[in-house]
Amino acid sequence: MPGWYGHDITLDLHLDDFEEISLPGEFMEVADCVNNEIREINNTLEGSLPDIVDQLAIDSQQLQQEALVGYDSIITGELFNGIQITGGGNSASIGTDLFYAQYVNDGRGPVTAKNKKCLHFITKDGTEVFTKSVGPAAARPYVEDSDEELGTIIDELVTEVIEAVI
Repeated sequence: MPGWYGHDITLDLHLDDFEEISLPGEFMEVADCVNNEIREINNTLEGSLPDIVDQLAIDSQQLQQEALVGYDSIITGELFNGIQITGGGNSASIGTDLFYAQYVNDGRGPVTAKNKKCLHFITKDGTEVFTKSVGPAAARPYVEDSDEELGTIIDELVTEVIEAVI
C-alpha cells in the first residue's frame, strides 16, 4: 500500500551533556565565565531550533516541488500542491500521502483495464484517450533528488552554526 513520500526533519541539541569546566581556586572565575557562556550558547541554540526546522521544511517543500517540475510531472497540480508541511518545534514532516505519489516517485508497471472495456483519461495536452493498457511508467524520484540537495543545505547550516558558536 502506498504511504508517506517526503522528508522527516528532527533537530535535537545535546549540549546539556557537556561537562562543566572545573579549574583550581585561582581560576574559578574563568571556569564560571566559560560555563555561563556554554549555558548561554545552549539556550540560544535551543531557542533557534524551531526557526531552523521551519526554514528547512520550506526548503524541502520547494525542492520536492522543483524536482516534480524538473521531471515535467505536473498534470493536475494535485501532487505539487499536496506536498505539505506538518509538525512544528524541533520536528517537521514535508511530503504527501497521496496514493499515487509512490508511482510517480518509484515508477510502476503496466496498467490494464480489467473490470471495464478500456481505460479512459485525458492527457496533459487535453487529448482524450481510450485504451486497453498503459505503461510501464518510469520512476521520477523527486523525493530522492530533493533529499540530496536538502542534505547539502543541512550540512552548510550545521557548519554555519558551528562557526558561529566557535
